[in-house]
Amino acid sequence: MPNTLSAMPIADALRERNALEKLRRFGPLRWALRTADFPMWRRVRGAAQPVRLRWLQHMSYYLPSHGAEPELAALMIALVRELPVRSFVDVGANFGYYSWLLDEQARDALEIHLFEPDAANQRLVRATLGRRPAGNATLHPVALGAEEGTALFYRDLDSGHRGSLVGEAAVGPAVTTDVRRLDGEVPAPPPLTLVKIDVEGGEEDVLAGASSLLSAAPVVVVECYHHDDTAAWRQLAAHPGYQLFDAATVAPPTADTANYLAIPPSVSAEELGRVRAERDRILRLPRLDPVPSA
Repeated sequence: MPNTLSAMPIADALRERNALEKLRRFGPLRWALRTADFPMWRRVRGAAQPVRLRWLQHMSYYLPSHGAEPELAALMIALVRELPVRSFVDVGANFGYYSWLLDEQARDALEIHLFEPDAANQRLVRATLGRRPAGNATLHPVALGAEEGTALFYRDLDSGHRGSLVGEAAVGPAVTTDVRRLDGEVPAPPPLTLVKIDVEGGEEDVLAGASSLLSAAPVVVVECYHHDDTAAWRQLAAHPGYQLFDAATVAPPTADTANYLAIPPSVSAEELGRVRAERDRILRLPRLDPVPSA
């Protein structure tokens, strides 16, 4: 697979994902967008209970459409409906969208762990947790890495979702944050576990600190924009019996793949077929609606 980012630094690759970033490069407009933004309560696509978010940063999650990343959302819902998933580990949770979505869309109750080092996003998650009746979700206000300690976390003051421990990916000012290993924070997750990793370049370090969890063969959805020998998706593909797919298409990965789905050997071909069928069914719906109350 060719290295499509060989001539493009990680930060440039991340910025190219969103046309709004081009507008934010203009100082006066960036200031205006930051000033106009504020926290609010809204229902997001696919969830009935209102959550705390920022009206501008998170607008794509509540506009009348399928919402942000519709293919990924459909896949995640299909995974927790068609596989016996009992635990969801949300690494790089932002305001918690996927945690709140899967908590409501899963067929069975989930144990949820949200990892988010950005203080502004932590406040949003804590506010939502304070309103939710179930006590099945836990916020871990730390970054995840290969070793425990502290590190510089580069905040994203514009979009709120591109903060990173990776200096090359820096899009904002740095603050010191605690770093923990995933194995130490979630030592004994129930089978089967679904792990989502979106940490803007630090995916490999997250996996390095999760050897015990990986030995339990979780399903993993990971964002990875580079293709070198140590890339996170290569690490997952090297685990015995794992199958690797493009998470947006559930087809074999290509040079353009940015989100990967790693399926452990415990998931049968029949189960994977059901996941594909449910994902496709969700994407054919005119919109992503909440699950009706019983």
